[in-house]
Amino acid sequence: MSKPSSADSEAANWKRWGQRVSAQLWEAVALSIDIEPESLPIDWRPADYSDPFEECPCEFKRRIDIAIDHAKNGQLPLVSLAFTDPPFSRVRLQDISDWAGSLGWSLPHQFPRRPMSDGVSLAAGAESKVAPPTSKGRSRKKRDAVKTRIAEKWPNGLPEGIAVKQVLRELRFPDSMTSTVRRALGRKK
Repeated sequence: MSKPSSADSEAANWKRWGQRVSAQLWEAVALSIDIEPESLPIDWRPADYSDPFEECPCEFKRRIDIAIDHAKNGQLPLVSLAFTDPPFSRVRLQDISDWAGSLGWSLPHQFPRRPMSDGVSLAAGAESKVAPPTSKGRSRKKRDAVKTRIAEKWPNGLPEGIAVKQVLRELRFPDSMTSTVRRALGRKK
């Protein structure tokens, strides 16, 4: 019996995955490139410890490698770590969205994201990545969304002396958001 090729991969079933809270790491990575996980040509039976993802699309292999590295090193939040088989670690899809956005990865627009109280999501990939402001109104909306995320993370106020860079890391924002975070905190350069 032959394995399906990477060209046979199907689009993700967002009716199913859009309602899920978590997934195994390998499934979340497949979803991040809009591929139905079960349609990937993965061979989970390699007796010789070869790469089970060998026949998968290059972008999947690139992302799973980075995701496993970040998970092993504490840079990607996990619900549970499958230490001997990291692709089976469990992740929240909203955490994957935040993390992928911090790396500048594009995600399908259907990928589950953390809801914001004002309807703006900063946990994004290319489709929802916040573009540089083109007007004061847009800049204010972006700054307000950042303020909301800060208030959600620290409901009793920011810790004394916290640096802008630490806020960026804690909220998993890319460095390109530095000036917006600085403005949201009311800090000058």
